[in-house]
Amino acid sequence: MGLLDTLMGMFEPDMEETVLYELTCDDCGESFMTHTPPSDAACEECGSGALSEESRMYAGGDAPGV
Repeated sequence: MGLLDTLMGMFEPDMEETVLYELTCDDCGESFMTHTPPSDAACEECGSGALSEESRMYAGGDAPGV
């Protein structure tokens, strides 16, 4: 691999997709953002697992709708 290939690799964008979820706790009403999928997340305020997904934001990768 030449110097040019090495330099190009250093500036290549990260193509891994990142998802940020906006969740609301069904028990206490707290809203928060997390990278943890709703099925694995817990409320940051009360610890409940009863969460509703309000929205998702995608960055990188092949995000849906692109």
